[in-house]
Amino acid sequence: MPVDPHAVHIYTDGSCYKNPGGRSGCAAVVHYPDHLRQEDEDIVDFGCEESSNNRMELLACIRALQWVRENAPWPGVTRVQLFTDSQYVKDNLFRAREWKKNDWRNRSEKPFESTG
Repeated sequence: MPVDPHAVHIYTDGSCYKNPGGRSGCAAVVHYPDHLRQEDEDIVDFGCEESSNNRMELLACIRALQWVRENAPWPGVTRVQLFTDSQYVKDNLFRAREWKKNDWRNRSEKPFESTG
């Protein structure tokens, strides 16, 4: 997808030292379109003692989208683009609909853990 110069851009990342089970963290930075004349802003900065790389990648996106819901709309902005380097997030984006239909359980019928 091409970068839309009129959209709010959010860049996310998550990591885990000694994955899984080690110290973990995630972050997100928002870049506003030029017409809003606002500086880039850190909107997610979270760490914990024990997690996984995949969980942190997802949490960065979830918290970034929560931030959008709390802070939108912006004048002249009709779209938000979220950028991630996580193949896990990209691969599971469309699977979430099925998880929701299945009461948030995976293919093995095990419930997904909360990221809250």
